Amino acid sequence: MIDPGTMEFKKITPKMADAWLAMGSANRGLQRSTVDRYKNDMIAGRWIGRDCHLTLSDAGVLNGQHTLTAVVESGCYIDAWVQTLPNGVTARDLRVDIGSKRSAAYLLDQSNAIVSASRILYWMAERRHWDVTVDMIGDVCKHIEPEMSRLTTASRPGITLAPVRAAVCFSMWRYPDDATWIAIQYDAIANDANMELWSGFHSATRQLRKATDAGDRWYAPHTFLRFARGLSEQSRHASLIKIPKPDVFWEELRPDIQKYIGMDS
Repeated sequence: MIDPGTMEFKKITPKMADAWLAMGSANRGLQRSTVDRYKNDMIAGRWIGRDCHLTLSDAGVLNGQHTLTAVVESGCYIDAWVQTLPNGVTARDLRVDIGSKRSAAYLLDQSNAIVSASRILYWMAERRHWDVTVDMIGDVCKHIEPEMSRLTTASRPGITLAPVRAAVCFSMWRYPDDATWIAIQYDAIANDANMELWSGFHSATRQLRKATDAGDRWYAPHTFLRFARGLSEQSRHASLIKIPKPDVFWEELRPDIQKYIGMDS
């Protein structure tokens, strides 16, 4: 049994964090995206109240290197429990970061479908290629919930991908007079129902199915754009959905996407 050492609740300053990191880190490699997320939370004041536990020994920082690095880079002070273990204890002796993490859906009290679609819509609105955090999409989930609640819960491969759901929800909002019909068509596709579909929506679905069967995983924005085009008023009756200039079409949609998820308010 490992000696638990000492445990103290301390105010961690950037100077203290830098000194501890200088001792060396005996745990996982540093993940830049995690440090940036922690740093942004500290700067924005979202770190307050977070349960934070740091572990040190003569081997260096055993647990908390991302937190300490964020403290140094942000210049912020944080409160944390600091456990100091006896000499000789290594990171492999600890049982940390191996349990279940709280998912974004749990933290936001939303379904996984709403959370994943919200991430896509935020990404499409901002054209950002880094992690989309829980704080970024909390309000987005609330904006898209009315449309998402009308969609089927079927789990057919492909059609229930987050970019497809996001495009369908966006189209329902964009064309409110046709929202019910769009939801019915999505339900029919998701459940393999035999009914007449808009040829544009059917074309996008057929292309996705063909790509999936061939093992070709579409890039998420490409999937979103393909279905948004298939459900647009001008393309509903097209026999084949094509997007010659995806970036141009993306920029055309962005103002409406931003309005849909409340980013223009």
